[in-house]
Amino acid sequence: MNEWPKTLAFAAVAALTTGIALTLSGLDQRAANRVFDDQGQPLFESFEDPLAVQAMDVIEYNPDTATVTPFKVQQKAGKWSIPSHYDYPAEAKDRLAKTAAGVIDLKKDTIRSDDVSDHEKLGVIDPLDTKTTSLKGRGKRVKLSKQAGGESLADLIIGNEIKDRPGQRFVRLPNSPRTYGVNVNVDLSTRFSDWITQDLLKLDTSKVRKIVIDRHKADPARGVLVPGEVTTLTRGTPPDSWTIDNPPVDKKVDTSKISGISSTLSGLKVMGVRPKPDGLTKDLKQSDDGKFQLSQKAVLSLQSRGFYRTRQGTLVSNQGEIQVGTDQGVVYVLRFGDVTVAQGEALSAGTSDDADEQKPDSAPNSKTDDSKPAQTKKAPGETEGRFLFITARFDPELVPTPVDSNASRVTDLPGDPFNHQTLGVTTPGFEPDVAADQLKAKEKAEKLAMELEKLRAEGRKQVQQLSDRYAGWYYVVAGDAFRSIALNRDDLLKDPNAAPAQPNFPGGPQGGMPELPPGFNLPGMRSPH
Repeated sequence: MNEWPKTLAFAAVAALTTGIALTLSGLDQRAANRVFDDQGQPLFESFEDPLAVQAMDVIEYNPDTATVTPFKVQQKAGKWSIPSHYDYPAEAKDRLAKTAAGVIDLKKDTIRSDDVSDHEKLGVIDPLDTKTTSLKGRGKRVKLSKQAGGESLADLIIGNEIKDRPGQRFVRLPNSPRTYGVNVNVDLSTRFSDWITQDLLKLDTSKVRKIVIDRHKADPARGVLVPGEVTTLTRGTPPDSWTIDNPPVDKKVDTSKISGISSTLSGLKVMGVRPKPDGLTKDLKQSDDGKFQLSQKAVLSLQSRGFYRTRQGTLVSNQGEIQVGTDQGVVYVLRFGDVTVAQGEALSAGTSDDADEQKPDSAPNSKTDDSKPAQTKKAPGETEGRFLFITARFDPELVPTPVDSNASRVTDLPGDPFNHQTLGVTTPGFEPDVAADQLKAKEKAEKLAMELEKLRAEGRKQVQQLSDRYAGWYYVVAGDAFRSIALNRDDLLKDPNAAPAQPNFPGGPQGGMPELPPGFNLPGMRSPH
């Protein structure tokens, strides 16, 4: 009988232990569920201020070449720049603020997988992962930091699009197996062109007054300067008329060709950049006469891209130069150099050794028609670019003299209404005030002179700004652009008796207006039906 109390006591202890275990198990399971169920929460709870971002890294993986392509934009010395492109100014810095604001808004919209084996098919393998051997399934990694190499504000891997959830992509945080479905509306571009001001000249074609095409060029194979024709085009009145120096009797300027040149110049885009040596940059900023005192390093840098210094200290290229003058007094001097053929970052930033870039124009055995620059053979995916060396100078003669806005207005009462000039008689009280007239003329002349000097000061300021922008860089522009600008003299002329080209209209006869329906003839016309 004494065993029953012991048995009951053991049973009670066992029941209590089991209850405690079940309670703790339930608590652990609920805690686990809370950790698991983070759907709808922000991806980065502590990231709240987009202005705190001072650096952005985007890393992509190219499975075809098994290479990682990093792209960075960072704030350096108070300015935004692109380290992969020699710290070229990131002029589209507003894009970074929008990118940061978009990352702040990202939420864990859906939970897609906790299985590491799914990472490849979801496209969320870290592109920097050296342990995984698969070349497929690597995503795009994006990191926003307070400063380059500093505290991370956001770090994520963006994978494939989710077919059953339009607008969502698979997203994973590094060092976490979980993959989410996230509405990603952030433009995470790694294209150099998206982060800079592509408009190279910022040229208003309505302000162009003068174009000089100088075809003097350097021949590096013989080490001589080859003479070439110099064509000067001047804008007249009305503004759509142009004249050419030494015009032939039987030809006139083809204004459509001038419009084409102006349009190409205004649309000239930056495809790539290369830095100039520091010494060369300094010389360019200080030179006002187009002459340079260059170091050996600067000379070699120039020659590697098709530019050469003459014995007189001036700069020439192996493709001549174009001068474009505006009514602000700004003269753009464009010197076109060698060709470079590449794609991607090899085009926009070059290779580790620019000597590897293709330069057919400067090859000793290269033979091309001087009148028509040859196109370069390209492999699939490659683009032909051409190096461009730009300087800016000021020409005060291009700034037009201001016109007196009151010249056509009547501001004074009429003079002597009874004055008979033939008799030389002046009515008393209407004698001319010569001194007053001279004073007015002087004041008017001084006012116009001040206005002219103000316009010239604005032009000088613009030239200084352009010189500061261009001084540090060789630019790469499209090869087609060069061929559209560097036209020969004969290409700019046409027969004055040639009939103007007639526009073609859809549905109408070639070279004319569309036919009208029966019964809708214009006056004086018979129906063709």
